[in-house]
Amino acid sequence: MRRVVPMATLVSGVFATYACIGVEEEDTRDGLAQEAIAPPCDTCGLVLERMGELGDSGVTASTSGDAMFHPCGVSAIGDTILASARPVGGGEIQLFTLDGVWLRSVGRPGQGPGEFGRDLRVIPTESGGAVVVDRALSRVTVFRADWQVERVFHLETRPDAHVIGSEGDLFVHSKPHPSEPGPVVRFSRVDLETGEVFPIVDGVVVSRLPELRDLDEWKMAAFPDAAFVAAQMWEYVITVFDRDGSAILTVARDAKWMPKQNIDAEFLEGMGETHPVPPVIRALHTDAAGNLWVYILVPDAAWRPWPSRRSGPRWATATYDTRVEIIDLGSRRVLASGRFDEVIAPVCGSNYSFTVRETAEGDNVIALLKVMPRGG
Repeated sequence: MRRVVPMATLVSGVFATYACIGVEEEDTRDGLAQEAIAPPCDTCGLVLERMGELGDSGVTASTSGDAMFHPCGVSAIGDTILASARPVGGGEIQLFTLDGVWLRSVGRPGQGPGEFGRDLRVIPTESGGAVVVDRALSRVTVFRADWQVERVFHLETRPDAHVIGSEGDLFVHSKPHPSEPGPVVRFSRVDLETGEVFPIVDGVVVSRLPELRDLDEWKMAAFPDAAFVAAQMWEYVITVFDRDGSAILTVARDAKWMPKQNIDAEFLEGMGETHPVPPVIRALHTDAAGNLWVYILVPDAAWRPWPSRRSGPRWATATYDTRVEIIDLGSRRVLASGRFDEVIAPVCGSNYSFTVRETAEGDNVIALLKVMPRGG
């Protein structure tokens, strides 16, 4: 096992020299002025440093090969623990020290008390505990710092994205059903003390085509002095929301490598088989300095149809690259941008990233990464 360094915080001063150009105003959207995000300067690049791996040959639970495609697949809990929510088979959480040493597992597969479904997301809390969102069972479990269960409650819809806001509420995104009449409820606020759910009505009309429902996917992150920030995966438009779900800022990034998509039934035909999936926003993350990190999957330059089962680290690396951009929403600037030849995702609750690596023995391990400005 290679050593993993502690979860040090990237300070805001690192990005001070990466300021680029100013702001210009674009069109209006839903009554809110949509402003443009200035592109990065020519030298505002990013580099990737490999920090270590979680576990060793003695760990009985292998990591699922698609962990980097799921929100909070790896999370930093408090100052001492890393949690992996995607072991093979699901139904449990693997805990590691910051040096990558396996500690124990939490939970087991099932639907009863102390049991989980296959698709888990672990959200760190300020108290050193965790909120586990069980997408398969539409259930939320709140853990104390000692990993004892504090409370459990169910959600009315299946959560696809989630974040704990600045005031301690849980916000979740669920894909609206095309047959649902009336206003669209795309986001909900959940009181973590009572489990009460407060739907947030969205004026954006969801497609009525059933095959397009799964494409109405949004990514979320916490944001200072607001409830959360969100982006629809197919469009590089970032919206900041308050606690009641009102948009208080909308900014757009005009990038040639991520053109606007016309999402319809024709768009789906052959996607990923005869032609690559277009660029999509895969994750959002807010760092300790309040900068927004955007993780975008872009087709690999040498993309070709994959001959075998489409999953696992080797397929992911052959299919996608990841572009990471760091944005200062206050000044509407891209501070730095970089493209990497693998699928990487943020470690929730830290300023680190991760990917999944396939070993020579065919096992999958979590590899921790540090993305940072070139020369920083």
